[in-house]
Amino acid sequence: IGEVKVTRRRTTGIGINSFQWAIIFVEKLGNVPLLNVHDHLTCSDGSATPLIYITEATQGVLPKMDGSFAGEIELDVESLQQMDSTGDFVHVVDDLMRGMPYHLRVSAWNGAGDSYGRAQYSTPAILTPMDKPDPPSSVEMTSIDDSSIQISWNAALNKGGSHMITKYKAEVAEVEPGTEAQFNDESNLFYESFDVDYTSEVQAIILESSADDMGGFFVVNFMGESTPNISTDAEADDIKEALEGISTIDSVDVSIYPHSQEFITTYGQRWIITFDARRGNLPSMLIDSGSGQLSTIATGGTIFGSSSIIRVETISNGGLPSSFITPPILDEGKLYMSRISSFNGNSWSDSTISHNSISPSKSAPSPPRDVLVNVLSDTELGVSWKAPVFDGGASIAGYKIVWGDNDDMVPASQLFFLLDNLDPEESFLVSVTAFSSRGFSDPALAKPLLCPMELIESITL
Repeated sequence: IGEVKVTRRRTTGIGINSFQWAIIFVEKLGNVPLLNVHDHLTCSDGSATPLIYITEATQGVLPKMDGSFAGEIELDVESLQQMDSTGDFVHVVDDLMRGMPYHLRVSAWNGAGDSYGRAQYSTPAILTPMDKPDPPSSVEMTSIDDSSIQISWNAALNKGGSHMITKYKAEVAEVEPGTEAQFNDESNLFYESFDVDYTSEVQAIILESSADDMGGFFVVNFMGESTPNISTDAEADDIKEALEGISTIDSVDVSIYPHSQEFITTYGQRWIITFDARRGNLPSMLIDSGSGQLSTIATGGTIFGSSSIIRVETISNGGLPSSFITPPILDEGKLYMSRISSFNGNSWSDSTISHNSISPSKSAPSPPRDVLVNVLSDTELGVSWKAPVFDGGASIAGYKIVWGDNDDMVPASQLFFLLDNLDPEESFLVSVTAFSSRGFSDPALAKPLLCPMELIESITL
């Protein structure tokens, strides 16, 4: 059979619960005979007789060996190189176009008659000649704190004939003033190398209500396919089964956390969905509650409860990062340089060295995280947040809250703030900034925890 790709889709109907597996033959070319299935299925309660059958969805075809890039060559057996370990013959096909996918086949002639025997098609079916990619460009470094630096770069457009860069290598070396950096372990100075690999896409399905009375069900749509109904009180295994039951999702991990935020009264859960088998920046999941068009936010319809709402947020985009933060292993007062190289699955590029050297030093903190605002009454808003990921090497002294033309500060121990005596007719942008002895972070805009009533009304119309 060779390599195959398998997708699974769950289908439901009146009195029917079934799964459909699609089997795509990646290596076996042409029309493949139907698989034989031995049916040993039983129902646990004996209430029905299960059925399993196989149909051909699309007939396989053999590639056409024609076109401007096709070619052939006749080889004498005596002229071929033979592998000592396997006895296989080896022939190098050259003068191919980089980045062009090629398929090969081989047939033999034994001297009898005037035609060759049946052709053997290559495995893998398609292979693309590749060269080393161009190196990344614009390698820059900034200090995170007194023991870490951030390296950022731009990806090269020429990937060496590959359709993607699969990973980067980030190297950091200590450098003495007036000397060149030695990116190897032979020097007595510090040197470290890090692989920067693809990261998984992580999205969250957030269920919120202003009272502990949310219920009902909804459907998740991803890239054109929809799950069966998912209950608002579903367990992680049930959510995983529903999502993996559509062919556009291969494999996910599901974790459920209570949706609680200090100082803000709300109820619900956060379903954290990690896409394991797909690479790259993925589109958002969409919610269907039967109350309107597919969207990242839904209310009403099959969802009930006090101000109940379901929304989707992207926690982190999948794909290959273009920046890297070193572990806290560097020393303040020492100079460091970095270089970046890229790998396309076949070859490493040349390295690009950073434009500058840098010494780790204390800096302003990164912005606060998960800044949320909720309507508490017609004159009050509750704001909450989490501490920054990086404190810049100096303790967080406090937070500055800005709303409209007003602002206030709270100590570092306080992660919430009440805005009161507000005008019910006025709208506000709320932001929170962290500060330390090294300065202020960038402001983080607050996101509404529950939808404003006018948005809920517009969705349910």
